[in-house]
Amino acid sequence: MLSEVPAEYNISRQDTGVDIVAKDRNTGKLTAVQAKFYKNKVGKGTINSFLAEAAKDYYADGIIVSTIDKWNRNAERSLEDLSKPIVRIGLSQLENADIDWNLFDFGSDNENIQKGDQKTLP
Repeated sequence: MLSEVPAEYNISRQDTGVDIVAKDRNTGKLTAVQAKFYKNKVGKGTINSFLAEAAKDYYADGIIVSTIDKWNRNAERSLEDLSKPIVRIGLSQLENADIDWNLFDFGSDNENIQKGDQKTLP
């Protein structure tokens, strides 16, 4: 969570649109993440502060995860021609992901959670 970001990253802990800061374990690059728990369309006004914050130098890219797939046209257009990639993940992508959500655990490294993952017996 944003409140748990180490001070050494020099990222404000105030809510400026980023909910979670993810660090790539291989490259060390930081990703800004915003979660949207909505029933209606995601509008441009609800992602503006996230896009402004994600554009800052300490982030390599961004992800917006939403509980719906519907975005209004202005919100969709706001993701075009940005200085860095922002990935949009909606409910249908989460539902159809090759992940066995019953195996997912925030407290583990989640290496073997793909659907159909089989361990080879000796």
